[in-house]
Amino acid sequence: MTDPRCIGLQQPEIPAVTLDEERVTIHAVSGEWAGTAGAVQPLTDMALATVNFRQDGHLRLPIAAGRTIFCYVIRGRVRVNGQEAEARQLLEFNPDGNELEAQALTDDAVLLLGHAALFGEPIVAAGPFVMNSEAEIRQAYQDYQAGLFGTWIE
Repeated sequence: MTDPRCIGLQQPEIPAVTLDEERVTIHAVSGEWAGTAGAVQPLTDMALATVNFRQDGHLRLPIAAGRTIFCYVIRGRVRVNGQEAEARQLLEFNPDGNELEAQALTDDAVLLLGHAALFGEPIVAAGPFVMNSEAEIRQAYQDYQAGLFGTWIE
């Protein structure tokens, strides 16, 4: 039940760090990536980045155990923690490791990469709302439709 927050960013506002002799570029949206802080301070403990690879680009990052890791392949083919994936595929990893390793299998591969602390509570998402139950989702839509979320400031 936090106040809604939306932040629009353009690419120049997102810090980037290059690794592996400039074959890998991490665009840090939130969290910390290779010592670079993301552009957004999220409401929860979540790190999110896009990662651009050139051919044979290799990325190895420490990610603490106890965190859920996901990778969505936007473009190209990659191998992440031993699993191969191509464009429009999602990979999820259990929170029992402490490192992520990714390698481009094609030139110009792009990943959406995130990791987050486990919530330890039920999560229900619908549209822009994330709540703990279907009843809370229905209430959020009713509140939105009733104008309780405020108005646009011009």
